Amino acid sequence: MNVFSCFILTFFATICLGVVKSQYDAEGLSGKVKELVEEYLGQNAMQDHLDQLSYSDQILVGDTVLDQLVSNLQDKFEKRILTVQQLQRDVESAYSGTTSTSYECCEFPNSLTEYDLRFKNKVAVNQVCEQISPETDSSPTRLRPSFVESCAQNLVELPSLKWQYFGSEQGVTTRFPALISDSCDDYDNRFRPWYVQANVPVPKEVVVVIDRSGSMGQFHGGVTLMELAKSAAKTVISTLNPYDKFTVIAFSTYTETANVGDTANDDCFSSTLAFATPGNINKVSGFIDSLIADGLTYYSRALDTAFDFFAADVETTDRDRVILFMSDGQPSESSTSTIFDTLRSRNAEVDNSVVILTYGLGDSDFHVLEDMASETSSVIDESDTKPGVFTQVDNPDLLRSQMASYYNFFKIEDEFASDPVWTVPYLDAWGLGVMITASLPVYVRENLVGVAAVDVTIEELFAEATYIVPGELSYSFVINEAGLMIDHPLFPHTGVSEPLFASATAFERDAEFVEIFESMKRGENGEKTFDSTKVLSGGDGRRYGAKEIKIRSTYFWKKIPETDFSVCLVLANEDIQSVLEPQGSLPSGSFLYHRLDLVPPNTACRHLNNYCSMDQSSVFLASRSYEDPEYYLSRVFTAADVNRIEDYMEGSITNNQGLKPGVKDEVVATSYAERWWTELHENPDIEEEVIWRYIGTKNGVFRHFPGTRYPDDYDPVLRPWYEHALANRDSNVLTPPYVDAASGATIVTLSRVLFEGKSGGLHDVINDEVVAVMGVDILLSYFRTVLAEFFPDCVYDESNSRCLLMDKAGFVIFAEEYLESKSVRTNQHLTEVDSNIANLLIRDGILNPISCSNVEASLLQRTYNVSYSGSYSVEVNFGSSCDIVRVIPIEDTNTYMVVQAPVTSVVSCLSYRPRSCTCTSDLENVCETSWTGYACECPCHSPDSHYHPCTNEYDFSSSRVPLCSPENKELTSVAATNMDLSSLPICYEIALAFNQTDPSQPSEDSNTGLIAGVVAAVVLVVAVIAGVVIAKRRKKTKNTRRPSAPPPPVPPITSVPPIPSLLNPAYSSASEDPSAIYVNTQVDKGAYAANNFPPSYEESVGSYYVK
Repeated sequence: MNVFSCFILTFFATICLGVVKSQYDAEGLSGKVKELVEEYLGQNAMQDHLDQLSYSDQILVGDTVLDQLVSNLQDKFEKRILTVQQLQRDVESAYSGTTSTSYECCEFPNSLTEYDLRFKNKVAVNQVCEQISPETDSSPTRLRPSFVESCAQNLVELPSLKWQYFGSEQGVTTRFPALISDSCDDYDNRFRPWYVQANVPVPKEVVVVIDRSGSMGQFHGGVTLMELAKSAAKTVISTLNPYDKFTVIAFSTYTETANVGDTANDDCFSSTLAFATPGNINKVSGFIDSLIADGLTYYSRALDTAFDFFAADVETTDRDRVILFMSDGQPSESSTSTIFDTLRSRNAEVDNSVVILTYGLGDSDFHVLEDMASETSSVIDESDTKPGVFTQVDNPDLLRSQMASYYNFFKIEDEFASDPVWTVPYLDAWGLGVMITASLPVYVRENLVGVAAVDVTIEELFAEATYIVPGELSYSFVINEAGLMIDHPLFPHTGVSEPLFASATAFERDAEFVEIFESMKRGENGEKTFDSTKVLSGGDGRRYGAKEIKIRSTYFWKKIPETDFSVCLVLANEDIQSVLEPQGSLPSGSFLYHRLDLVPPNTACRHLNNYCSMDQSSVFLASRSYEDPEYYLSRVFTAADVNRIEDYMEGSITNNQGLKPGVKDEVVATSYAERWWTELHENPDIEEEVIWRYIGTKNGVFRHFPGTRYPDDYDPVLRPWYEHALANRDSNVLTPPYVDAASGATIVTLSRVLFEGKSGGLHDVINDEVVAVMGVDILLSYFRTVLAEFFPDCVYDESNSRCLLMDKAGFVIFAEEYLESKSVRTNQHLTEVDSNIANLLIRDGILNPISCSNVEASLLQRTYNVSYSGSYSVEVNFGSSCDIVRVIPIEDTNTYMVVQAPVTSVVSCLSYRPRSCTCTSDLENVCETSWTGYACECPCHSPDSHYHPCTNEYDFSSSRVPLCSPENKELTSVAATNMDLSSLPICYEIALAFNQTDPSQPSEDSNTGLIAGVVAAVVLVVAVIAGVVIAKRRKKTKNTRRPSAPPPPVPPITSVPPIPSLLNPAYSSASEDPSAIYVNTQVDKGAYAANNFPPSYEESVGSYYVK
């Protein structure tokens, strides 16, 4: 009886232990993820290798670094100033004749263009094209061919130049290089901000007053006068730049102002002049579009409202002030004296600083408009004033051009002007990103004939400032004399939308910075130390938010001579650079530069429709790897350039090819990873689950296997997979799934940081410097088998359980439906995938709403953070049955397993009404709720109430919202190869097919724990029974049998059935899928070392994919 009882207890205990392990083995999954990173990537081996290398600490001297930075930037500005001055002279000599040999841009032959990486477009670098305004005279003056030659020479001498062009007073724009435009009649240089600002560099205050009385409903050429007036008003405000202020007033019986916007702060448009930022212009344009013709025509009321705006503007500047007043008829006032009394008295209140330009539309009696204009004047200089001007517009079709030419009234006639005007940065219409323009007016025989201009991208102009300090906590930024932030690590210039250039105090929000800010605007130099706020990225600010830390820092600032810009260098006192000691050179023939299109690899192969190297990783060197990043970004690589880089890396030449010190050492050090990868490459069972392996260093070295080409503007340090690693530097990091553009397969990425080498390998994960990040992309279908081993109920759903693996922000990494769906949506949040569980976790404080301020877009980004490290479980009834919901942390990763399973015996069950989460279908993803209380909404954004659009200022005094880390910019696509890849061998097979097991027939590895428990119990039963039987028999024959001979030795075990593992999946269950993969290979784990990694994203770029 005692033996039987012991057996029963053992039997059930064994089964229970097996079941528990099979259901929720978080520790096992954590270990498997770690093993995967180590085995598939070799991160631990790479860290061990770095720990054997020597590093030295380098302390940066702020004054020295700043002086060198300012000197470099000054040199770049001087070169561009000389270029635009030369272009001015070239136009003066080429401006003659009315015939042209150039094509119009809209008709330029496509056959004459070629794709040029410098311009990210198909262009003709030896020709110009012309854009001619539809309002240009039939025989405008053109430029001689010498202009083309001059532009081409400028590009040779300064390869980083972008567009060079001349816009004439007659409305003809000549652009180099030639670029095909979509339309022939949608561009007029005379109404563009760069043209207006070159002629009127002094900021302006402009109030546009348009008549919307009933008579404006008359038709002209099929269009109402109201529509023509609205078009004219929108053209006027489009000529303004962000230094200007403006508003628009419509009048009839009553006046109407632009009360538009999304927040309470937008009320300013109804009473305050607003800075002419792109966002404000768009908002007021919307107000203009809403106007309809109706009512009478009261001039005095419109004037009174217009002067209210000027009176409210207490700013003491030398701005030109103007009212553009347009009407098609006589005023409705019974006496015109009311009009003139209002005009005189209100103008006197603002020191007669306002001039009125009036426009009469049609052929009415406009003597009142004429007299209104003559009543006002503008001071030209100390001895001269200029009266207002009346313009009668007989042909309504010309109203737009007549009103938009208002700036000619303020034009500064200076034929000797030689100091270029620099525009506020703007988004290039032809895809080059955020641009800044230097322009100069051009005079021929003392007459203004137009404006010459050159463009350069902000990225190239301030590249040294961006990459000057590779430390994690130090950085630099640039502001202009108006105090607008031009370049900052939190201001990424993504090139997706028109950026908002706000005050530097929106980015640097410490009270101690105000003194520095005012000093920089005055063009002074200085130094100051205080505890400053540093924003740490969560990976991608829009989805993962950011956090702030206080760190002792020293600010060094200095003006760039002969410019309107100042630079500030911020050095964190604790930020000491770790410098890798010299590593020598690579063996001959071992370095492969990523430009395989120029110098092909020894053995080419095809990997998911990419041209690759069979047995080598390729090395990409980002712009931050170069002493002169601008030169790298603008150069056109040749095979000779590639060969010289290879010769330098392999030690046959000493010329460093412009690379920073230490870059070659990082290339040599990371070559150790290639050795590991090529060994793994020989194991097809591992390779078939892996798409790519890669490593990126802090100095921009990017090694990738199999070797392939990358976009020239790629920067590993600024990609999400690198940033997520930094944000989770103590963890192995998994990303939400994404679709590989080349294969269509659904991918997840594992990655982890590498620290500076330390003897003994003892690392402080908080304070040690991260010198690199490694990553590996694997198939989501394979990751499913990993979960099956430790969370079988998550995959083989016999018990109606539901499991979701999510990251620290609540974005779902795995859900079973991801493999069932033909199209996987990337970056799905728990609030979208399962609203019931999301609501529950928000209520219980597991999933917490967070927000950050996206200054560039004046938006408040709202997302979540999982704030939880213990054990969470709750029994809840969502409507039909009682379930238990668990949140299980997966240690040493950035993930949590959320499990919802039926409860078999209910003690107490919380009744919880099913609730949905608000998820907008709007592509703009605008929030629909206030995010208060326990509201559940998918991550979204809303207008930032801290931003005041009219003043273009942020006010964070009432609440402290962290700044968002920047979103990632769009990358240049890589030109497609003309090679027929089908003739190349496959680099290695990828297991794109997956054996989907029938849930009703669980596989061996789906119930490993349960099977092990049953098997152990059966063995135990047999053993006990056999023992009992043998004991009885021995008892009976004890005195009659001689002792038996010793039993023969047990034969040695020569083979063991493979145990399902993450590296060794054994798919042995029945399947109807004829393409199911069966693997039965053992791996020598002793040959591998250990390590960890954080996540990565990929964006499709044409037919090419980029992480």
